[in-house]
Amino acid sequence: MSDVLDRMLARIREKPGVDDTTEICGVRILGPLELDLINIYRPPIRPDESDERQDLFDPTHLPSGDSTIVAGDLNAHHPLWDADCDEADEVGERIATWLDSIGWTTLNDGRPTFTSYRSGGQTAPDAAFCSPSLARRTKWSIGPDLGRDHLPMLLEIRTGGAPPKMIRKTRWSFKKADWLAFQEECEAAFAEAGPEHESVQELATRFHRALEEASRQFREYVSTTLNKHQSLGRVHKTLKMWEGASDDQHRAAESMEDGDRTLVSDRDKANAFNRTYATVSKQVRDRKVDRDTKTRLKASNVKTCHECWGRKSGYCSPFSEE
Repeated sequence: MSDVLDRMLARIREKPGVDDTTEICGVRILGPLELDLINIYRPPIRPDESDERQDLFDPTHLPSGDSTIVAGDLNAHHPLWDADCDEADEVGERIATWLDSIGWTTLNDGRPTFTSYRSGGQTAPDAAFCSPSLARRTKWSIGPDLGRDHLPMLLEIRTGGAPPKMIRKTRWSFKKADWLAFQEECEAAFAEAGPEHESVQELATRFHRALEEASRQFREYVSTTLNKHQSLGRVHKTLKMWEGASDDQHRAAESMEDGDRTLVSDRDKANAFNRTYATVSKQVRDRKVDRDTKTRLKASNVKTCHECWGRKSGYCSPFSEE
Protein backbone atom coordinates (compact mmCIF):
# COMPACT_ATOMS: atom_id res chain seq x y z
CA MET A 1 0.00 0.00 0.00
CA SER A 2 3.00 2.28 0.40
CA ASP A 3 3.15 3.05 -3.33
CA VAL A 4 -0.44 4.33 -3.28
CA LEU A 5 0.20 6.56 -0.27
CA ASP A 6 3.53 7.73 -1.66
CA ARG A 7 1.91 8.84 -4.92
CA MET A 8 -0.89 10.55 -3.03
CA LEU A 9 1.45 12.38 -0.64
CA ALA A 10 3.72 13.39 -3.50
CA ARG A 11 0.74 14.89 -5.33
CA ILE A 12 -0.24 16.82 -2.21
CA ARG A 13 3.28 18.20 -1.74
CA GLU A 14 3.27 19.56 -5.28
CA LYS A 15 0.53 21.98 -4.28
CA PRO A 16 1.35 25.22 -2.53
CA GLY A 17 0.26 25.30 1.10
CA VAL A 18 0.84 21.72 2.24
CA ASP A 19 -1.82 20.23 4.54
CA ASP A 20 0.23 19.47 7.65
CA THR A 21 -2.70 18.78 9.99
CA THR A 22 -4.58 15.87 8.39
CA GLU A 23 -3.34 12.38 9.29
CA ILE A 24 -3.72 9.61 6.69
CA CYS A 25 -2.86 5.93 6.69
CA GLY A 26 -3.79 3.16 4.31
CA VAL A 27 -3.70 -0.58 3.80
CA ARG A 28 -4.24 -2.83 0.79
CA ILE A 29 -6.16 -6.08 1.33
CA LEU A 30 -5.36 -8.84 -1.14
CA GLY A 31 -7.80 -11.61 -2.01
CA PRO A 32 -10.78 -12.32 -4.25
CA LEU A 33 -11.68 -8.63 -3.99
CA GLU A 34 -8.64 -6.38 -3.75
CA LEU A 35 -9.37 -3.37 -1.53
CA ASP A 36 -7.55 -0.14 -0.67
CA LEU A 37 -8.65 1.20 2.72
CA ILE A 38 -7.75 4.83 3.43
CA ASN A 39 -8.23 6.06 7.00
CA ILE A 40 -8.26 9.79 7.71
CA TYR A 41 -8.18 11.90 10.83
CA ARG A 42 -8.82 15.59 10.27
CA PRO A 43 -8.57 17.42 13.60
CA PRO A 44 -11.04 20.18 14.40
CA ILE A 45 -9.43 23.49 13.51
CA ARG A 46 -10.94 26.58 15.14
CA PRO A 47 -9.24 29.70 13.78
CA ASP A 48 -8.71 31.97 16.75
CA GLU A 49 -5.85 33.43 18.73
CA SER A 50 -5.08 30.11 20.44
CA ASP A 51 -5.18 27.96 17.27
CA GLU A 52 -2.82 29.15 14.56
CA ARG A 53 -3.25 26.09 12.31
CA GLN A 54 -4.67 26.46 8.80
CA ASP A 55 -7.36 24.19 7.37
CA LEU A 56 -5.83 23.08 4.05
CA PHE A 57 -7.67 19.77 3.82
CA ASP A 58 -8.46 19.05 0.15
CA PRO A 59 -10.39 15.80 -0.56
CA THR A 60 -9.61 16.00 -4.29
CA HIS A 61 -6.12 14.61 -3.54
CA LEU A 62 -7.56 11.39 -2.06
CA PRO A 63 -7.60 8.12 -4.04
CA SER A 64 -10.92 7.50 -5.79
CA GLY A 65 -10.67 4.09 -7.45
CA ASP A 66 -13.53 1.63 -7.73
CA SER A 67 -11.87 -0.63 -5.13
CA THR A 68 -11.08 2.15 -2.62
CA ILE A 69 -12.84 3.02 0.62
CA VAL A 70 -12.12 6.33 2.35
CA ALA A 71 -13.25 6.51 5.97
CA GLY A 72 -12.36 8.21 9.21
CA ASP A 73 -12.98 11.01 11.66
CA LEU A 74 -13.33 14.05 9.40
CA ASN A 75 -14.91 16.45 11.87
CA ALA A 76 -17.20 17.50 9.03
CA HIS A 77 -20.99 17.61 9.01
CA HIS A 78 -23.41 17.23 6.14
CA PRO A 79 -26.93 15.72 5.72
CA LEU A 80 -25.43 13.09 3.39
CA TRP A 81 -24.02 11.19 6.36
CA ASP A 82 -25.47 13.00 9.40
CA ALA A 83 -29.27 12.80 9.69
CA ASP A 84 -29.28 15.31 12.55
CA CYS A 85 -27.40 17.93 10.53
CA ASP A 86 -29.64 20.78 9.40
CA GLU A 87 -26.90 22.96 7.94
CA ALA A 88 -23.70 21.56 6.45
CA ASP A 89 -20.46 23.16 7.54
CA GLU A 90 -17.77 24.38 5.16
CA VAL A 91 -15.72 21.17 5.23
CA GLY A 92 -18.86 19.07 4.79
CA GLU A 93 -19.72 21.07 1.67
CA ARG A 94 -16.16 20.56 0.44
CA ILE A 95 -16.44 16.78 0.79
CA ALA A 96 -19.96 16.65 -0.73
CA THR A 97 -18.73 18.55 -3.79
CA TRP A 98 -15.84 16.09 -4.17
CA LEU A 99 -18.17 13.09 -3.89
CA ASP A 100 -20.46 14.54 -6.54
CA SER A 101 -17.55 15.21 -8.92
CA ILE A 102 -16.27 11.60 -8.81
CA GLY A 103 -19.68 9.92 -8.57
CA TRP A 104 -19.08 8.39 -5.14
CA THR A 105 -21.63 7.74 -2.40
CA THR A 106 -21.63 7.67 1.39
CA LEU A 107 -21.99 4.39 3.30
CA ASN A 108 -23.44 5.92 6.49
CA ASP A 109 -27.13 5.42 7.19
CA GLY A 110 -27.43 8.73 9.07
CA ARG A 111 -27.04 7.46 12.64
CA PRO A 112 -24.80 9.48 14.99
CA THR A 113 -21.28 8.24 15.71
CA PHE A 114 -20.27 10.83 18.32
CA THR A 115 -21.77 11.84 21.67
CA SER A 116 -20.68 15.02 23.39
CA TYR A 117 -20.30 14.43 27.11
CA ARG A 118 -20.63 18.16 27.75
CA SER A 119 -23.88 18.90 25.91
CA GLY A 120 -25.23 15.39 25.42
CA GLY A 121 -25.70 16.12 21.72
CA GLN A 122 -25.16 13.46 19.08
CA THR A 123 -23.64 14.03 15.64
CA ALA A 124 -21.86 12.08 12.91
CA PRO A 125 -18.39 13.54 12.26
CA ASP A 126 -17.20 10.08 11.15
CA ALA A 127 -18.01 8.95 7.63
CA ALA A 128 -17.13 6.36 4.99
CA PHE A 129 -17.25 6.76 1.20
CA CYS A 130 -16.72 4.57 -1.86
CA SER A 131 -17.91 3.97 -5.41
CA PRO A 132 -21.54 2.86 -6.02
CA SER A 133 -20.41 -0.58 -7.26
CA LEU A 134 -18.45 -1.20 -4.06
CA ALA A 135 -21.26 0.26 -1.93
CA ARG A 136 -23.60 -2.50 -3.17
CA ARG A 137 -21.20 -5.04 -1.65
CA THR A 138 -20.76 -3.16 1.62
CA LYS A 139 -22.87 -3.03 4.77
CA TRP A 140 -22.30 -0.11 7.17
CA SER A 141 -23.13 -0.32 10.88
CA ILE A 142 -22.08 1.05 14.25
CA GLY A 143 -19.98 -1.06 16.59
CA PRO A 144 -20.21 -1.35 20.39
CA ASP A 145 -19.11 1.44 22.72
CA LEU A 146 -15.36 1.17 23.35
CA GLY A 147 -15.35 3.65 26.21
CA ARG A 148 -14.81 6.76 24.09
CA ASP A 149 -17.05 9.49 22.76
CA HIS A 150 -16.74 8.09 19.22
CA LEU A 151 -18.44 4.83 18.21
CA PRO A 152 -16.55 2.62 15.73
CA MET A 153 -17.86 2.19 12.19
CA LEU A 154 -18.08 -1.43 11.01
CA LEU A 155 -17.89 -2.23 7.29
CA GLU A 156 -18.85 -5.72 6.12
CA ILE A 157 -17.79 -6.29 2.51
CA ARG A 158 -18.98 -9.23 0.42
CA THR A 159 -15.99 -10.44 -1.59
CA GLY A 160 -17.59 -13.24 -3.61
CA GLY A 161 -20.14 -16.03 -3.72
CA ALA A 162 -23.83 -15.71 -4.45
CA PRO A 163 -25.31 -12.22 -4.41
CA PRO A 164 -27.24 -11.26 -1.29
CA LYS A 165 -30.96 -11.83 -1.16
CA MET A 166 -32.75 -8.90 -2.69
CA ILE A 167 -35.29 -7.26 -0.42
CA ARG A 168 -37.88 -5.15 -2.16
CA LYS A 169 -37.66 -1.61 -0.90
CA THR A 170 -40.70 0.43 0.00
CA ARG A 171 -41.71 2.56 -2.96
CA TRP A 172 -44.09 5.45 -3.36
CA SER A 173 -47.44 4.52 -4.91
CA PHE A 174 -47.89 7.56 -7.13
CA LYS A 175 -51.16 6.24 -8.61
CA LYS A 176 -52.79 6.21 -5.16
CA ALA A 177 -51.50 9.60 -4.04
CA ASP A 178 -53.90 12.37 -3.06
CA TRP A 179 -52.23 14.97 -5.25
CA LEU A 180 -54.53 17.83 -4.25
CA ALA A 181 -53.69 17.37 -0.57
CA PHE A 182 -50.02 16.89 -1.47
CA GLN A 183 -50.05 20.17 -3.43
CA GLU A 184 -51.67 22.06 -0.56
CA GLU A 185 -49.14 20.71 1.96
CA CYS A 186 -46.20 21.61 -0.30
CA GLU A 187 -47.46 25.13 -1.03
CA ALA A 188 -48.04 25.75 2.67
CA ALA A 189 -44.49 24.60 3.49
CA PHE A 190 -42.90 26.61 0.67
CA ALA A 191 -44.82 29.72 1.69
CA GLU A 192 -42.95 29.84 5.00
CA ALA A 193 -40.06 32.24 4.81
CA GLY A 194 -36.69 30.56 5.25
CA PRO A 195 -33.40 31.99 6.49
CA GLU A 196 -31.81 34.52 4.17
CA HIS A 197 -28.69 33.73 2.14
CA GLU A 198 -29.14 29.96 2.25
CA SER A 199 -26.71 27.85 0.23
CA VAL A 200 -27.85 25.62 -2.62
CA GLN A 201 -27.46 22.54 -0.41
CA GLU A 202 -29.52 24.13 2.39
CA LEU A 203 -32.28 25.10 -0.04
CA ALA A 204 -32.30 21.60 -1.55
CA THR A 205 -32.46 20.03 1.91
CA ARG A 206 -35.40 22.25 2.91
CA PHE A 207 -37.16 21.46 -0.40
CA HIS A 208 -36.76 17.68 0.06
CA ARG A 209 -37.92 17.90 3.67
CA ALA A 210 -41.14 19.67 2.57
CA LEU A 211 -41.83 16.99 -0.04
CA GLU A 212 -41.25 14.16 2.44
CA GLU A 213 -43.49 15.76 5.08
CA ALA A 214 -46.29 16.21 2.53
CA SER A 215 -46.00 12.65 1.24
CA ARG A 216 -45.88 11.15 4.74
CA GLN A 217 -49.57 12.01 5.28
CA PHE A 218 -50.72 9.07 3.10
CA ARG A 219 -48.97 6.48 5.29
CA GLU A 220 -50.36 8.07 8.46
CA TYR A 221 -53.87 8.16 6.95
CA VAL A 222 -53.76 4.46 6.04
CA SER A 223 -52.16 3.27 9.31
CA THR A 224 -54.47 5.28 11.61
CA THR A 225 -57.74 6.39 10.01
CA LEU A 226 -58.30 3.41 7.70
CA ASN A 227 -56.77 0.75 9.96
CA LYS A 228 -59.92 0.30 12.06
CA HIS A 229 -62.71 -2.30 12.00
CA GLN A 230 -65.39 0.37 11.71
CA SER A 231 -63.65 1.88 8.68
CA LEU A 232 -64.34 -0.98 6.25
CA GLY A 233 -66.89 1.04 4.32
CA ARG A 234 -64.54 3.97 4.16
CA VAL A 235 -61.75 1.73 2.90
CA HIS A 236 -64.04 0.44 0.13
CA LYS A 237 -65.02 3.94 -0.97
CA THR A 238 -61.41 5.14 -0.82
CA LEU A 239 -60.17 2.30 -2.99
CA LYS A 240 -62.95 2.84 -5.53
CA MET A 241 -62.13 6.56 -5.62
CA TRP A 242 -58.43 5.80 -6.27
CA GLU A 243 -59.47 3.50 -9.11
CA GLY A 244 -61.57 6.27 -10.64
CA ALA A 245 -64.91 4.50 -10.16
CA SER A 246 -67.99 5.06 -8.03
CA ASP A 247 -70.71 2.67 -6.86
CA ASP A 248 -72.85 3.36 -9.94
CA GLN A 249 -70.01 3.76 -12.45
CA HIS A 250 -68.62 0.91 -14.54
CA ARG A 251 -64.86 0.47 -14.29
CA ALA A 252 -63.12 0.00 -17.61
CA ALA A 253 -60.79 -2.86 -18.52
CA GLU A 254 -62.64 -5.52 -16.48
CA SER A 255 -62.39 -9.06 -17.84
CA MET A 256 -64.80 -12.01 -17.57
CA GLU A 257 -64.45 -15.74 -17.94
CA ASP A 258 -66.40 -17.74 -20.55
CA GLY A 259 -65.47 -21.40 -20.17
CA ASP A 260 -61.70 -21.57 -20.57
CA ARG A 261 -61.51 -18.18 -22.29
CA THR A 262 -60.82 -14.77 -20.76
CA LEU A 263 -62.89 -12.07 -22.48
CA VAL A 264 -61.74 -8.45 -22.43
CA SER A 265 -63.40 -6.74 -25.43
CA ASP A 266 -66.98 -5.45 -25.31
CA ARG A 267 -67.93 -7.45 -28.44
CA ASP A 268 -66.76 -10.78 -26.98
CA LYS A 269 -68.56 -10.08 -23.71
CA ALA A 270 -71.79 -9.18 -25.53
CA ASN A 271 -71.67 -12.36 -27.63
CA ALA A 272 -71.14 -14.44 -24.51
CA PHE A 273 -74.17 -12.86 -22.83
CA ASN A 274 -76.25 -13.43 -25.98
CA ARG A 275 -75.35 -17.11 -26.05
CA THR A 276 -76.32 -17.48 -22.42
CA TYR A 277 -79.64 -15.69 -22.85
CA ALA A 278 -80.46 -17.66 -26.01
CA THR A 279 -79.86 -20.92 -24.16
CA VAL A 280 -82.19 -20.19 -21.25
CA SER A 281 -84.94 -18.50 -23.33
CA LYS A 282 -85.10 -20.91 -26.30
CA GLN A 283 -88.55 -22.52 -26.76
CA VAL A 284 -89.78 -25.48 -28.84
CA ARG A 285 -91.70 -24.39 -31.95
CA ASP A 286 -95.09 -25.87 -32.84
CA ARG A 287 -95.96 -25.36 -36.52
CA LYS A 288 -99.72 -25.83 -35.93
CA VAL A 289 -99.71 -23.19 -33.20
CA ASP A 290 -97.73 -20.84 -35.45
CA ARG A 291 -100.23 -21.27 -38.32
CA ASP A 292 -103.21 -20.61 -36.07
CA THR A 293 -101.56 -17.51 -34.69
CA LYS A 294 -100.83 -16.14 -38.16
CA THR A 295 -104.42 -16.85 -39.19
CA ARG A 296 -105.80 -14.92 -36.22
CA LEU A 297 -103.51 -11.98 -36.99
CA LYS A 298 -104.72 -11.78 -40.58
CA ALA A 299 -108.31 -12.08 -39.51
CA SER A 300 -108.01 -9.25 -37.05
CA ASN A 301 -106.85 -6.97 -39.90
CA VAL A 302 -105.96 -4.15 -37.57
CA LYS A 303 -105.63 -1.02 -39.67
CA THR A 304 -104.56 1.42 -36.97
CA CYS A 305 -102.44 0.69 -33.91
CA HIS A 306 -103.96 2.04 -30.73
CA GLU A 307 -100.46 2.48 -29.26
CA CYS A 308 -98.93 4.76 -31.89
CA TRP A 309 -102.00 5.43 -34.12
CA GLY A 310 -100.07 4.54 -37.23
CA ARG A 311 -97.05 6.79 -36.51
CA LYS A 312 -94.65 3.86 -35.87
CA SER A 313 -93.18 5.60 -32.82
CA GLY A 314 -92.40 4.53 -29.28
CA TYR A 315 -93.00 0.80 -28.84
CA CYS A 316 -93.89 0.54 -32.51
CA SER A 317 -90.66 2.02 -33.83
CA PRO A 318 -88.29 -0.27 -35.81
CA PHE A 319 -86.21 -2.56 -33.62
CA SER A 320 -82.47 -1.77 -33.40
CA GLU A 321 -79.45 -2.72 -31.31
CA GLU A 322 -79.91 0.45 -29.27
